[in-house]
Amino acid sequence: MPPLPPRPREAPDLGFGVGLRPKHYPEVLARARNGELEVDWFEAISENYLVRGGRPLRVLGDVRAARPLALHGVSMNLGSSDPLDEDYLRELSALATRFQADRDLVVQAGFRALPLDPSLAGARTGAKAGFDLTLPPGEAAGIEAMIPEPPRLEGRRFPSVEAALADGPKTFEALMAALASRDGREVVVALEALRFSGRLAREKDGRYALASHATAK
Repeated sequence: MPPLPPRPREAPDLGFGVGLRPKHYPEVLARARNGELEVDWFEAISENYLVRGGRPLRVLGDVRAARPLALHGVSMNLGSSDPLDEDYLRELSALATRFQADRDLVVQAGFRALPLDPSLAGARTGAKAGFDLTLPPGEAAGIEAMIPEPPRLEGRRFPSVEAALADGPKTFEALMAALASRDGREVVVALEALRFSGRLAREKDGRYALASHATAK
């Protein structure tokens, strides 16, 4: 393996950090109690701590009391065709309520960055942000939360997307209402089937329509 390029002079020296994993808990906690930790900070996977209390959160709090901690989320899955995991989002929101921007946001410049990033404007290094979302040791674990009701889509109902479009051009929201869809997945599938068969068209205002019913251009 070729040697890594040298760290840019302007990049901050954050010391030596390691990933915190369950198998490390006993040694890390023992060293922390004895003042023998030889690392400068820890990195933890957020998803490992999306729980309602218990040992993982207690360990995380103890580690955070001894060393700075960087949380690394890996399951947002932005831009995926999969439906939103509402349970995951609720758990992540509960974890995020431990964050106060004026206290727990860390912004640091001078990190090595991807050269293709247009926001660098020609610079060799960029900035990164860190979010400390850990609950302070000994603090009550109870978190009040409210789950919002899904939006109510009103309108005439139809047995299928094709039947709804035969009634006239419609927006995606109107098609969701027409099928009483909760998240629009079946609407997407039906639209793609119509598109594949050459029977789907779009109006100038963006509404979906059957090709045989579309407004003449």
